[in-house]
Amino acid sequence: MGQGALQVLYRAGFNPSSTGGTDAPTSINGFPHGAQTGYTWLHYTGIAGANWTQSDISNSTHAPVEGWSYVKTGEQKAPGIGPTFSDVTPPAVTDVTVADVKAGSTSTTASFKTDDPQSRGIWKLDDNGAWFDLPFISGPDNLRTWTIKDLTPGVHTLYIRIWDLANNNTNTWESHDGTQFKVFGAPTITQQPFSPTTSVGQDASFTAKATGYPDPTYQWQRMDGQGHWVNVDGGDQATLTVTNATMAMDQGKYRVQATNDYGTADSDVVTLYVWAHPQSQYFVDVPGDNMYYTQINWMGTSGYATGWQVAGGHEYRPLESIHRDAFAAFMYRLAGSPDYTAPTTSPFSDMAPSDEYYKEICWLQSKGIATGYDDGTFRPLDDVNRDAMAAFLYRFNASPDFTAPTTSPFRDVTTGQQFYKEMAWLSDKGISTGWPDGTYRPVTPVARDAMAAFIYRMKN
Repeated sequence: MGQGALQVLYRAGFNPSSTGGTDAPTSINGFPHGAQTGYTWLHYTGIAGANWTQSDISNSTHAPVEGWSYVKTGEQKAPGIGPTFSDVTPPAVTDVTVADVKAGSTSTTASFKTDDPQSRGIWKLDDNGAWFDLPFISGPDNLRTWTIKDLTPGVHTLYIRIWDLANNNTNTWESHDGTQFKVFGAPTITQQPFSPTTSVGQDASFTAKATGYPDPTYQWQRMDGQGHWVNVDGGDQATLTVTNATMAMDQGKYRVQATNDYGTADSDVVTLYVWAHPQSQYFVDVPGDNMYYTQINWMGTSGYATGWQVAGGHEYRPLESIHRDAFAAFMYRLAGSPDYTAPTTSPFSDMAPSDEYYKEICWLQSKGIATGYDDGTFRPLDDVNRDAMAAFLYRFNASPDFTAPTTSPFRDVTTGQQFYKEMAWLSDKGISTGWPDGTYRPVTPVARDAMAAFIYRMKN
């Protein structure tokens, strides 16, 4: 056979009632002549001991052949065909082109030339794509042109196969190796992460996947205590693993951003839940029958409250009022203890850089959560009243868009008084339910046990 020719089955003139088949050729690439209604072809791989498998073949069906035997439906298989071959030169396919696709578009134009204007064929995208008929009508110089639609970003490969209809020759196949082209586009999240649950000290993972071209990069983010998204160190892969999880530093909301030259896609927001191991009471002065035992114990196991070191453990002192400096420490830890360098010169006239919680108070001031008093003081040892506490928590949550109701949810709070909006927001979110008598008692100092309950509800 000449170079580039295909070995093609020429005739199938054998007795369909005879048996056999082990002598089937193993390197035929072509389409059998003379297929008739009611007949099928049996495929034999040529591997010793392999079975024949049946394929339904008709005049309009085209498939490569590796050892076929012709048999009438319902009858025994005929012997493998070997002696009836002819050399056929397949039609040539040249100048295959596919235009790259710009971002924002989902279609492109493909074309090729063939030396046989009567040839027909099929095309597909990528190895696992479906086959479609090629256009039969040729343009100048036998140029075939068509549109490929509904493309997704990435690198794709176009495959073409044609066969020759000249002189009623339906048996010749040509398979093109493939032509690559690029579809540029912004990322799309194709696999959303889910919310994992783990225990303190254990690991947890998130996984997401995105498509786009060029291939997108990943950046995982965690929402801090003020509602801002902060990049997670080392979170630049499709999978983020949180190791040795803690409730204070790791529990919370996460998302991933996939970015390339054409845009950014945000994944769904998911939540990492970190549960404390079953344990005895954390603070020696908060027994299990305390009204706020769960909330206070959670404050301790989460690292939000350290209490006071005493013989035999730590005290929380639940009935003491919370001071402004300790409140600043709670908020700073609740925000994940962000990286922050306090100024060398104090922003408050009554505080020095060496004071306890100086860094946390300066951080609170830098975020606009607490601005101090008009005389330039912070008054760190003053109690935090319940109305001011509502304002602090509202600002800590990035002052969310909220319209206060025209009727107060508390009978001792009017719609016109200071911090009404913030107190109403606290009620709306279920962070504070007030007292059983329907009051809020805005100028009452916040006790440390109640503060634990407020923070627990806000965080969980």
